[in-house]
Amino acid sequence: MSRQQIAALGDALARDDHARVAAILEEHASVNFAAFDDFDDDTGFHFDGVRDFRIDWN
Repeated sequence: MSRQQIAALGDALARDDHARVAAILEEHASVNFAAFDDFDDDTGFHFDGVRDFRIDWN
């Protein structure tokens, strides 16, 4: 993740903004781990919700 994405994720987590957390993770997963060149409402991963995830800061 870029520094901007990490900062946005941290901010969203701090504010309990679960929709924003899911959106950040959807975009990151779509563009960085799948064969999608772009991310929008029609293209990429779209999660119903995020129940749990782990961040490894190594």
